[in-house]
Amino acid sequence: LLWRGLRAIWRGTVAAVRAIPLDLTRQESLDTLRDLLAQEQPVVTRLVCAAGFGKMGNIAAVDPGDNLAMIDLNCWAAVGVTGLCLPYLTRGSRVLEICSTAAFQPMPGLGVYAATKAFLHSYAKTLHHELLPKGIHVTAVCPYWVKDTEFIPLAQEGKAGQFHHFPLASRSKSVVALSLAASAVNLWVATPGIVCTLHRVAAKFIPHCLMVPLMELFPAYSLYPPISLAVFFCQSIHIISKFMLQIHSRLRSAGCNQLLSVKIIFRLDFMDLPHQPHKPVFSKAILAM
Repeated sequence: LLWRGLRAIWRGTVAAVRAIPLDLTRQESLDTLRDLLAQEQPVVTRLVCAAGFGKMGNIAAVDPGDNLAMIDLNCWAAVGVTGLCLPYLTRGSRVLEICSTAAFQPMPGLGVYAATKAFLHSYAKTLHHELLPKGIHVTAVCPYWVKDTEFIPLAQEGKAGQFHHFPLASRSKSVVALSLAASAVNLWVATPGIVCTLHRVAAKFIPHCLMVPLMELFPAYSLYPPISLAVFFCQSIHIISKFMLQIHSRLRSAGCNQLLSVKIIFRLDFMDLPHQPHKPVFSKAILAM
């Protein structure tokens, strides 16, 4: 994989490239990079922190060593490399921290990975604010699944895991182009694709107590893409209605009946019918005025 990556860089650039093999999860490698920067005294005009990996599966099912390695590479190494390069940035320099749409919410099946990207997302936004007076652009890049990289097969480890399909997955070329455009206009967050953009907006308005169970439902039905969205929608209504009923009950117990002039309740039962497992059945729909 390393050799293939180096060859891709060699083929895709017209400038001189110097490859420096480092294990960014080790302090000795960061010391080597610090010494090299001090010796060369470069002007860093573009810094892209793209090293990272993820593992699919429930947190307890992922090897503890892999969970710690994700934290080391996705967080510790990104902060370390960025910090070493800060003295060599100048007005007009651009920094792109490669996060993920997983940064916008806790994500079952990618728990530790999502947590590391949430950290990097927050770090990049703070850095954007602090370096703004110096004319340095910092952007947190938060893409959706990218189909033509090694991330998905490495995260699956040869197993389908909790995610079976990756609908509307992006391609690396479009992600790069949109991310560079966002960096050029100094956006502090780039969502290079329609899915990650919609996810970002939804995560701002829907509380995590709803987003998390809803996201956990979708992969379970993704083995059947034609019906997965319908089932996901039905279960979403079911969970939201339960949430609204709890609010309704608490408001009524607090004497706030005047706020409850309109009440909509949806109840969904999931029945195991022959040849139609988990078929959603609308058993009751009440509109009370």
